[in-house]
Amino acid sequence: MNKKALFLLVFFVLAIPGAANESPWGQLKKIHYFDGQKDYKKVREHLGGIEYSQMNRMEMKDVAIQLKKFGDQYLHEGDYNLAREFYYKVLTLNPGQWDIYNQLERINREEGALTFNFSFLATQFIEVFNNFKASFLLVNNFINVMFFSGLMVLFLFSILILGKYFTIAAHDFTVNARGGFSVRNLVILLLLLLWPLLFFPGWAAYPFLILGLLWTYFNDTEKRAAILGVVLVGILSILLAFNGYLGNTYKHSGFKEIRNVYEGALYEEDVTRSFDSELKVLQALAYYDEEKFERSLDLLVSTEENYSSVMKYNLLGNIYFIFDNLNESIKYFKLALSIDDKNPITLNNFALALLKNGNSEVLELYGKRYPELSTYQKTATGLQVAPVTEIFLWKRLMNGGRESFDAGFVTSRLLKQLLRVPVLYLIIIFSLYIVFLKLIFSSTGESTYCSKCAKVIKKKDIHRSYKLCNECYQLFMIKDVIFLEAKILKEKELNKKYMKRYIAILLMSLFIPGLNLHYKNKHSQFILCATIFYVFLGFFMISRFLFNEIFRAVPIFVNLVGLLAFIVFFLVNIYSIIGDDNGV
Repeated sequence: MNKKALFLLVFFVLAIPGAANESPWGQLKKIHYFDGQKDYKKVREHLGGIEYSQMNRMEMKDVAIQLKKFGDQYLHEGDYNLAREFYYKVLTLNPGQWDIYNQLERINREEGALTFNFSFLATQFIEVFNNFKASFLLVNNFINVMFFSGLMVLFLFSILILGKYFTIAAHDFTVNARGGFSVRNLVILLLLLLWPLLFFPGWAAYPFLILGLLWTYFNDTEKRAAILGVVLVGILSILLAFNGYLGNTYKHSGFKEIRNVYEGALYEEDVTRSFDSELKVLQALAYYDEEKFERSLDLLVSTEENYSSVMKYNLLGNIYFIFDNLNESIKYFKLALSIDDKNPITLNNFALALLKNGNSEVLELYGKRYPELSTYQKTATGLQVAPVTEIFLWKRLMNGGRESFDAGFVTSRLLKQLLRVPVLYLIIIFSLYIVFLKLIFSSTGESTYCSKCAKVIKKKDIHRSYKLCNECYQLFMIKDVIFLEAKILKEKELNKKYMKRYIAILLMSLFIPGLNLHYKNKHSQFILCATIFYVFLGFFMISRFLFNEIFRAVPIFVNLVGLLAFIVFFLVNIYSIIGDDNGV
């Protein structure tokens, strides 16, 4: 009989109901067969026959991938009930496959649901954060978006300030002691404005240069807002440095090796020899899952004598149990319980070892010491191994890939990243400009605007408490009926000008929410509100792009962040016009 005929015969035998194969792969073959026959009753029957209790981690993931393909097929065909059954089975085998909830939510939409299933949303949120790659992507993206949102809002604030004070600043900076135009002052001003750009390329330097140069013109609220913006960006720069430290660790070849071991990759002895004790135990778990118990035992024995962990002792106890060396098995389960005497997996395995040992006196003795043991003696069905959580990878990431935290190592890496952030140097330049600029340009801050017509006037020429030019002072402050008609015309002209500016501000608020707060002299509130909006918007847009590129699916809650960004945009703009004569 040739190989092709043999294969067909085996497949046919596996496919018929009378020759049931209890392995998950056998059940999958039957599902394939009955799917081709359109016998969906049998498809459901064999889907329910897939058991995962005897599968290792890698098998469960592989089977889940195959089942997801069936779910996608039935979803495409419009059989939503069958698709849902396959998706739920996938989640039973591999709860971390968070994209399944997108498909379940899509089924709900197709069936007419108008709202999100919040149970799906909450569960998916938890599973995304339990997925190290996805959670790292979210954290990394969130910190980057916060930094650039804060920097961009500071840039917008500096541009608005420049637009307000450019005329008077240009006048004051370029005059000499005699009041004439000074080429020398102009050259110095250009040098002060442009020299940092030789070392800090890009737009990030401009906010600090502009705010530093115009500081003497700011009122108190503008100064507080400028300090708030600079401090905020400074704090976010520290977070950015921390993010860079995490990113460098994540990309390091050593950490990639750690991730591979965590995901079940097997390395040869020449590689594992350099592993630390914790990583050897994790590698031993991978070999244990593949039922290569001798190799797993060798790795566990090779760990440092003073290295103790529940997983190490549990694996040793399990392996000696499999090798029928019950004394050694009981010994290591006792060591595991000495670390955590409430651990359910250790108690389960310990109960199995004591039952198999068959010594009733020993069983009774340990039953008194560990009262919970009696429960597991009745329910224990097989050896168990505790799953390794994502906390292991996060701990390693925070420690720079090392087994334990080294304060000197982590601090040096963080400082190295911090020194690479140019914003910190720009903050220093901003501070120096505030302190020393008045010494270079003694005429800075001497001009202001008329509070009525915005004409440039010298502060020394104002001999009154009002910031008014002589024309406006005569017109509005001297109560003379001769000027009444001119005063009415002037006010109409100014009101018309104000209305045009107000409409322009509202239109610009479509792109810069809360802009009206800036013109109401609420600069700090404008910076905070705009930053919050751009964080939500940026996080939504960039996360959506990255998840599509990497996972081919976007978590539901990321789309909700986009909706939240719209709500923030709406609320901020409403808040910005409350109390206006032309607003709410």
